[in-house]
Amino acid sequence: MSGLSPNIPKASRVNPLILRTSVTVPANATVQAATAPLQNPFREGMFIDEVRISVPTANFSDIFLKLDLGRVPLTNGFISPMCFAKAINIDVLSSPNYIFTWRFPRPLFVPGNELLVPTFRNNPLNPPGATIESSITYVCRSYTGNKQPDVLNVPWCAAYQTPAKSDAIVFAYTEESTESDLTNPFNEPLHLQRFVSARPAYSIDSLAHFLTNVLVRMSDSQGRHVVATPTPIGNLCFLPEGGVWNVNAVMPPKSFFKSWWDINQTVAGQASKQFLGIVGHREVRIR
Repeated sequence: MSGLSPNIPKASRVNPLILRTSVTVPANATVQAATAPLQNPFREGMFIDEVRISVPTANFSDIFLKLDLGRVPLTNGFISPMCFAKAINIDVLSSPNYIFTWRFPRPLFVPGNELLVPTFRNNPLNPPGATIESSITYVCRSYTGNKQPDVLNVPWCAAYQTPAKSDAIVFAYTEESTESDLTNPFNEPLHLQRFVSARPAYSIDSLAHFLTNVLVRMSDSQGRHVVATPTPIGNLCFLPEGGVWNVNAVMPPKSFFKSWWDINQTVAGQASKQFLGIVGHREVRIR
């Protein structure tokens, strides 16, 4: 836990708080979750330490999430929860869900009159898809003091996903991200924590495919190599349902990463797409 902002007096009282709301998202629909359950019931400011998204294991790759604090975005549009962090697979006999937990590097302060608003999109990998029951939980601390931080630590997640392929036959293909995908579009530097990669696992071949048959090379917006030669994604980010490469770097303002993909589909009859995300935070002065 990274504690309070240095601008918050230590004598201020901070109380643990859990806020949760559920949402029903039909196939090919976009739904804003009910925000009343996500409002601090004490109408005070609060620090959010982490966000947890629960998605059924049967169609976890179909759900996408957008998070906004007023006019301040936390995501680059709609992002798969797989790009936040590695999933926890809850016992499928009692609760067939994946839990994706985005632990913020520093607490996000939310004033008492503001809301962190989640919007969900159901984009089926295998049409026509199905209605998805999901939920989102904020792990918070309610803040009773009057002084607010001078600097807002804003988490950020941006991602690229390859176009979905419905692979009736075995074949190879290439893709590349754009400058607007893995991006820091802001005027502040982005403190980059990690790259996160994922591939929906639909067959026994998925792990081997992810580790050996998906090759990536990358560069930054200055043309400097990040991954110099085509490298199996499994060598960079481990585990298919949310592999992580911790980097602890800084992205300059208005910068981006480009990625080039060589994908060899080795099993017929499964749908396929790849994800790559960047996760970090930026400091925004509000006073």
